[in-house]
Amino acid sequence: LAPNENEIAKLTQAIVALLHQQLSSDVPAMEDHFHVGAILYRRGDETTALLAAADQALATAEGKGPNGWHATVEGEAPVARSTDAWRNLLTTAITEKRLKLAFFPVRTAAGQTLHQESVIRLQTTQEGSWLVAGDFIPMATRLKLSSTLDFEVIRLALDTLQSAPGDIAVHLSTDSIADWGFHKRLSALLNQQPDLCKRLWIEVSEYGVLRQPEAFREIAHTLKAMRCRVGIEHAGHRLSDLAQLADLGLDYLKVDSSLVRAVDQNMGNQALLKGLCKMAHTLGITMIAEGVQTEAELALLPQLGFDATTGPAVSK
Repeated sequence: LAPNENEIAKLTQAIVALLHQQLSSDVPAMEDHFHVGAILYRRGDETTALLAAADQALATAEGKGPNGWHATVEGEAPVARSTDAWRNLLTTAITEKRLKLAFFPVRTAAGQTLHQESVIRLQTTQEGSWLVAGDFIPMATRLKLSSTLDFEVIRLALDTLQSAPGDIAVHLSTDSIADWGFHKRLSALLNQQPDLCKRLWIEVSEYGVLRQPEAFREIAHTLKAMRCRVGIEHAGHRLSDLAQLADLGLDYLKVDSSLVRAVDQNMGNQALLKGLCKMAHTLGITMIAEGVQTEAELALLPQLGFDATTGPAVSK
């Protein structure tokens, strides 16, 4: 509770900085100390809705990696549901197949589409609105439904590949790669349509990979044997740890948008990314920049060695 504090994103960042400074000093061997969720309270807000919104903000922070935080800002309406309501919504939507994929292009400097990134959408009721992934994935993770959703994403991607040209990339959660039952179901599904596997790109976040390195290694070997392409997204923050995965024969890395943001004005990040691209290319890894927002960023990235880009500047 922070009375008279209206700039909650700024306040949350300050809390995170103080926590990180203290905990990294007290427990230097541990990197993942906490997650912080914050919401804006207005007089008259119902307690039940307020706590549900706070829980949603915390679940969102948990999905952002080590020491992640999320603040619901003024004008942003959180999807405030109780845990039981979320469980019912998600399980019913999965059972009734009220899921679909939206696609965003990943393009080379020459303008060719490398693949389409897929993101899941969920319909609240048969005639209801569609929620974007950020609205429900954090709670799906909290309720241990990630692997069920990921399986549906793969199934929808294969259905799309059957009827449309090009390649599709899908994301797997940390819980899925650590779920051996999911490995078995996924292998069975892919073995039914082996000709489509070479057009399927499967990626896991850097955070997830480094939390479950052996599980990722296992599923990567399985997917590579089926001719799927395997990559790591949101990469670039723990490069020394990623080096231990060099023997996997990774096909691509998607570099986190935080390293790409305003790179045309940041000489330090330019040198970092140029070195990263050079190292990756020696291993035969395709380099993709995430979250490209401006034409200036878009123009510079190929000069640093990036093979392709994605983000608002690419999609428009």
